[in-house]
Amino acid sequence: MPAEYQLLSPNETNSNHSDEGSTMIPMVTRGVPRSSINRQERRAPIPWYLDTCKLTKIVIFIVISSWVVLVIWQVLRSSYLIFFKTFCVFSLYIMSAPIPATYSDIGKSANDLFSKDFPVGSFKLESKTTAPNGVSFTLTGQKDTKSGNINGELKSKYYYPKRGGTFTGSWTTSNILNGQVELENSLAKGLKLDLVANIQPASGNRNVRGGFTFKQPGLHTKIYLDALKGPTFQGDIVVGHEGFLIGSEGSYDVLEGKLTRYGVAAGYTHPEYNVALRVTNSLSAYTLLYYHRVSSEIEAGAKAHWDSQTNNPSVNLEFGAKYFLDRDAFIKGKVDSTGKVGIGYTQALRPGNLNIKFDF
Repeated sequence: MPAEYQLLSPNETNSNHSDEGSTMIPMVTRGVPRSSINRQERRAPIPWYLDTCKLTKIVIFIVISSWVVLVIWQVLRSSYLIFFKTFCVFSLYIMSAPIPATYSDIGKSANDLFSKDFPVGSFKLESKTTAPNGVSFTLTGQKDTKSGNINGELKSKYYYPKRGGTFTGSWTTSNILNGQVELENSLAKGLKLDLVANIQPASGNRNVRGGFTFKQPGLHTKIYLDALKGPTFQGDIVVGHEGFLIGSEGSYDVLEGKLTRYGVAAGYTHPEYNVALRVTNSLSAYTLLYYHRVSSEIEAGAKAHWDSQTNNPSVNLEFGAKYFLDRDAFIKGKVDSTGKVGIGYTQALRPGNLNIKFDF
């Protein structure tokens, strides 16, 4: 096999020549002639557009990428159409749905049947007048028959319909001054801004509370901030669908960083009857309410209440009814599971202005 000499770089050549006694070291190139190696080193590289292998890989990459992009586009297009159609249908439904009741009004018909028009242990007088310019004055007085204490309040309310504003001021016999400013539908439809302030001049106690109420078809929510008590955030929300109502309320203390009160409620409302379940006192008290308008003259209802934090494990049941004697008079009665009976009679002497209530 012919001997060939190893090709050295200039640095290696200089270093070899600088060494004493250095000689050219013959090497065997594994059977490949020197002239063949020189031809391979001198051969120019093939351009990528002439390389069949590279062109094939590029074409395959472009085809696969185009297919992936097309699939993603079709998926996004279908999702967009589905989302758009769903949004349109939901918007049409929302626009036609009624505004649900507030959280406190869930089960209100049954609560009013058992709580109103039964002035047990007290005597109450209320007078309301309205001036030609729209200012209303309300005088309320209540006397406790046991203690003999009389509590009264003088309230005035002024409406400003052009701006959707209302101002309410009151002064109580406990020497408490109250002021309230409401602004409704002025910034946005369904949005109501509310600011309430009260002060007791004798002790210097004061409080400021502000918030907003937002109601739209299918939604009713309120959020308030009690600035000087905590401060504390209070809010509730109700969602309605075809007569079904579900809502929740809560109170959050900012300084303590915890929920101080929360509850949930659900109900169903019909023009002739409604039923509601309220869970209050941080989910410890349960109240089931039922109301039925039997006819234009008779209303009936039932109420069941159970508190898990009391020592009494039994459920308190109440049944009540209301009967309209005529357009200006009605009688109410109720009885509970402990044997207590309540009867009330209401006669309107001048409809809308003066009522007299008797408790037997």
